[in-house]
Amino acid sequence: PTTLTYSAASADQKKEMFEISHPDGSTSYRYIGDSPNNYVTFNDEQAGWRIIGVTNEDNASGTKEWRIKLIRADSIGEYSWDNSNATTNGDQNTTYYVNNNGNYGSNKWERQAELNTMLNNGPYWTRGSGTCPYGMDNPQYSSAAPINTACDFINNGLTGTSHDQIENMRWYLGGSHWDENKSTENYYTDERGSTTCKTFNYCTVDRETIWNGKVGLMYPSDYGYTYAKGVADGCFNKPSDIKYCESTNAQKGWIFSTSYDFWTITSHFAYSFNVFQISHGGTVYYSSAYVTKSIRPVVYLQSNIQLSGNGTQDSPYQIKG
Repeated sequence: PTTLTYSAASADQKKEMFEISHPDGSTSYRYIGDSPNNYVTFNDEQAGWRIIGVTNEDNASGTKEWRIKLIRADSIGEYSWDNSNATTNGDQNTTYYVNNNGNYGSNKWERQAELNTMLNNGPYWTRGSGTCPYGMDNPQYSSAAPINTACDFINNGLTGTSHDQIENMRWYLGGSHWDENKSTENYYTDERGSTTCKTFNYCTVDRETIWNGKVGLMYPSDYGYTYAKGVADGCFNKPSDIKYCESTNAQKGWIFSTSYDFWTITSHFAYSFNVFQISHGGTVYYSSAYVTKSIRPVVYLQSNIQLSGNGTQDSPYQIKG
């Protein structure tokens, strides 16, 4: 469906992708509502992944093509976004860390985020076992030591076949500021913008706005767009405001989970350690990077990959070839 609103769509049309127009003039095709037919068998996981949509974005080489964007249907576990010691790794925010004598990890995804390493080089990528970030000892002190936990992805980590099917993509790391009045389209613009931690008055450390890689996390706007076209105007227009996107409204979108909070890839640019999350209460919010939240990996498939099937949970899409 293109210009069709969700309420005017038939039951079958509500299961399909809807055309979405973005503030920058681009278009994507996304699954919206609470129960679309967007299940995929990927990584040897039957109906284990779901299609966020089809987007026309650059890969790491700058080639723009239409690609299928997947998110894992459920969490692979709870881990820190980053639990590195900012005092010793050179990422210290001189305004906050020193004055408050604390250490809360780093929201520098592109260079040192421990979760980035886990997903792209560590146990999840290698389908193995090892240690993964899991909090910090006494984070209120600048000498806080990272705490890691044993993790095992022997049964659900990425396979070699999956490695070959994932496109090396350009991910957008533009920072955003939490505002209960911020709309989904505002988040989309921020994610692709040039505002970073260093460009804000209270943050003195550097950030990049683009990262090239294979495994990332969803954007806050990916969440908000599941409520587009009249699915839940409150969650679409104000996904950070509990008054407009409380759990009752949030359950109208398929990405939401009442069971856990889960991380996004987007940093809160006001400080060097806060990262946006999707809360189990229904809103876009933020937490310190060292905190443990659920992880739902996101990947883009190679542009030549085609799918066959119905997309239902019982008959998910299968990758051809």
